[in-house]
This record gives sequence, C-alpha cells and structure tokens, in this order.
Amino acid sequence: MTGVQTCALPICFPVTIEKTHISGQPHYEIIREMQKFSGVKKEDIIFFPHRLAPEKQPEIFYALAKMLPEYKFIAAQETKLTKDEYHELMAKSKIMFSASLQETLGIGGLEALLAGTIPMVPDRLSYKEMYFNEFKYPSKWSDGVHEPNLVSLAERIKHYMDHFPSFCASIQQNKEAAIVDHLTAFPMFRALANGRY
Repeated sequence: MTGVQTCALPICFPVTIEKTHISGQPHYEIIREMQKFSGVKKEDIIFFPHRLAPEKQPEIFYALAKMLPEYKFIAAQETKLTKDEYHELMAKSKIMFSASLQETLGIGGLEALLAGTIPMVPDRLSYKEMYFNEFKYPSKWSDGVHEPNLVSLAERIKHYMDHFPSFCASIQQNKEAAIVDHLTAFPMFRALANGRY
C-alpha cells in the first residue's frame, strides 16, 4: 500500500501519511481570557507555573531565587490564587521559568506567551517545537542543581531582565505562531478546507 505506514505497537492502526496533519489543541478560552491582561505593567518577577513535583525540578528555581535576591521569584503552587489572579501574575511577570524533565503540552509556557512574558524553557520535550530559540536554554543547564549550570541560568535571567523590551517583538511573533500551531485547530481546518482529508 502506497503512503500507508503502520507502527510496531499492536494497538496502532494504519496511517496514511498524506492524510496526516499536525494540529494544536483548541484552547480558545485561554486565548480570550489572556487578552484582558494585555498592557499590564511588567515587574521584575520570575514565575514558576508548575506543580512542585520532582519532574518539574523546583529546587533549581529555589536555588536561582537565592542567587538573585534582586528579583521576585514566585511559585504558583505556593500561592492561593484564583485563575484570574494567576493569569494577572503571569502577565506582570517578565519571565516564566521551567526546568521540566516531563511535559506534554506545557500550558504554563503558552499562557506566558499570551501574557507577553518570556518563556524561559529548556531545549527539550514539547518546548523544542513550541518556542523560539532565544527563549530556550541548553538542556544540560537544568540537569540537576549544579553550580556552573545555575550560574549560566542566572546570567540568562539577568540578560532577559536587563533587556526585556528588546524581546517584546519576538514574544509577540512566538505568541502568534503558538496560537496557530498549538492553541487552535487551524492547521486541521485548513487541511479540511483544502480537501486534504
């Protein structure tokens, strides 16, 4: 059969490559919700949107907070915020920090883009395809809490903080790409409209 591939797992079905289209998950409500926070005044906040779980490596976040006392570090799970308050805090933050070892979609980083916040993420997992290179740091920098890696991360944070306005255009461009590619089903709709299914 031409154009048909199967996978090695017994549960898989034949897939016609020509009819396969990658599409985002529709998250129209988050897109609408975050619009009300556009224009919020930015503060020197580094925000950690993840669960405080081993695979999210919050210990790296806390180590950075000790190294950089001039900035405010806030872990979302340590607060008692409503969803609106969470989104407002994300919008006030200049940086959303992640050191995740496990991630599927990573909605916190996408919310950061929607809020005009720099998503500082490791170059691994779903982050590889979702964020511009200038927002990704080398994965090895978050392979545990090690002094040289923390120094590199701290320098990157300082650079983002000191030059935040120069990243605003890239944040906007990455946001627009993320909406189309990861927060809506536009690619699938286009394929359907063009008769490619």
